[in-house]
Amino acid sequence: MSRYSKVSQIEKFPEDARALSQVLGRVYARLAAAINLLSDGLVCEVTSKSADYSASAGDWLIKMDATSGNLAVTLLAASDVMGKRYIVKKTDATANTVTVSAVSGNIDGAATSVISAARGSIEVVSDGSNYWVI
Repeated sequence: MSRYSKVSQIEKFPEDARALSQVLGRVYARLAAAINLLSDGLVCEVTSKSADYSASAGDWLIKMDATSGNLAVTLLAASDVMGKRYIVKKTDATANTVTVSAVSGNIDGAATSVISAARGSIEVVSDGSNYWVI
């Protein structure tokens, strides 16, 4: 191997590292969903928010404090997380609402599901096309 080819390989390393980082990020998202599915919720990520929130593949229980106003939760596309279960819980007793929607796919046939009851919740599972309330 010539000295020039060694230098060329070293210069290419940052580009390869960025590509690897992107691939690992996608693998992590799918692995998190698989672990959640296999553990049937025994190992779960609990997220607490008081502002609009976009769910991640690792989320399981999303606690929303709507004390300051109406909030929205956007779930991942149902086609990206087949078998994924989410629970969205409104933790306050105000009249404010938490609206749950998905990047793509419906929730029980509708574009959104609204939690308006004090300390109400919704639990959904993706079938690979849509989310279904269970």
